[in-house]
Amino acid sequence: MASARPYFTVKTEGDGLVDINLFVEKNLPIEDIIIYKRSLKEDEQNFDITPVIIGTKMSGDKIHTFKEKSSEMVVVSCTTYYDEKIYFEYYLGEFSFHYRVVSSEQKQNATMIGLNREYVANGCLEIYKKSVGVFEMMEEVPIKRFIQYRIQFEKVKKENKIGFIENTKLLELFASLERPNLGSMLFELIELLRQYYIINSQKIFDGNIVQLLITLDEILNDGYSSLYISFPHEIDISDRLGTLTNPDNEFTQRYRKIIENKLECFDYKFFSNFIKDFVNSFSRQNKVAKRDMMYHNLRLLQAYVKGVKLEKSLSEMERKNHLNIIRSRLKKATLRVINS
Repeated sequence: MASARPYFTVKTEGDGLVDINLFVEKNLPIEDIIIYKRSLKEDEQNFDITPVIIGTKMSGDKIHTFKEKSSEMVVVSCTTYYDEKIYFEYYLGEFSFHYRVVSSEQKQNATMIGLNREYVANGCLEIYKKSVGVFEMMEEVPIKRFIQYRIQFEKVKKENKIGFIENTKLLELFASLERPNLGSMLFELIELLRQYYIINSQKIFDGNIVQLLITLDEILNDGYSSLYISFPHEIDISDRLGTLTNPDNEFTQRYRKIIENKLECFDYKFFSNFIKDFVNSFSRQNKVAKRDMMYHNLRLLQAYVKGVKLEKSLSEMERKNHLNIIRSRLKKATLRVINS
C-alpha cells in the first residue's frame, strides 16, 4: 500500500507561481483530487473556501499552479488506489507535510511491531513524509493550522457534493462497458459520453474525444473485415432529422441532405464514413458547436450501433475474447477523455 501513496513536489516558476506535481512509486492512479486554498488575507472565522476539483491523475502529472505570495496554506485531498485517504499540506512556502488517515487498529498494529511513526490530530493522522527545512522548531504551527481547518475543508466538500455528479457519470460510463450485448454496450457508451461532454466540455481535451471515436470506428472496421461482428444491413433513419439541427454546420447540412433525399444506403459503410466526417468537422468547431454536435449529431450513430451484434456462429469462448478486447480498447480511450 505504501508504494501506491502519492508524493507531491512543489516547483517555483517565474512570476511567483508554484507548480504542484505528483509522483507515485507504483504507477497507479490517484483519485478524487481536490485542492483547497487559504489566502493570507482571509479572516480567521469567516473565510471563503473555493475548492478546485482535479479528479484523477497519474504519476508525473502536474496537478495545480498557484501564486505563492498570496497563499497561507494549500491543501491537496485525494484517495489512493487502495482507498487510503491522503492530505498534502504546503504552508507559507516553507513547510510540506504528507498525511494519511489511519484507524486506531492500524495505529495499534504499528506500535505493536515497533514502527516509529509520527501521529497528529489525536492519532487519526500519520505523517508519512515532511519537509521543514531550517524551521524544525516551528513545525507544530502548520500542523495545528491544518488540523484546525481540515474539518472545514471536508464540510465544504460534503455540502457541495463535490465530485458526486462527475463520479456518478464515471460509474455509469464503466458500467456501460460491462454490458454482455455489444450493441447495448456501444449505445449506452455513446449516450453517456454525450451527457459527460455537456457537463465537462470546458476541461475535456477534445483530441481525446476524437481518438475515442476513431477507436470505435477501428473496432467496427476490424469486426467487419474479420467477420466477427454482424451489422444491420440498413436502418430507417428518416425520423432522425432532428439530430441534424445546426444549419451553419457543413457536416449537418450534408447528412441532412443525404437522409432527406435517401441518397445512400444507411448501412455499415455509411456510418463508418459518418464517424470519419464527424471527427473532421468536430475538430474545426468552437466549443458551443462541439457541444451541439456531441449532444445531437451522435444520436444518429446511436441508432445504428444499437443493432450491432457479435456473429452467431462464434463459440462462447470466441465471443468472450472479442468482447474483452473491445472493452479493453474502449476503456483505454474512455480513460483518456475522463483524465483530460
